[in-house]
Amino acid sequence: MNYCVVVHAVGKELDSLRGEAYRVSRDARGDWYAERRKSGIAFCFESADARTRFCAICAAENVRYSTES
Repeated sequence: MNYCVVVHAVGKELDSLRGEAYRVSRDARGDWYAERRKSGIAFCFESADARTRFCAICAAENVRYSTES
């Protein structure tokens, strides 16, 4: 999966983002996974559309994030 978003969240905020990643992926009919990185937790999606939707959720929730190619 080439479309990753690295978030800077912990605890309940991170749990909430996992749920959002699941919903975004389900709606996009794709898959996702999360993995720990030095700079945070990377949420990786199969499509650019899913990544864009997830970034919008992060922005609305005021969660710091960055994207990876």
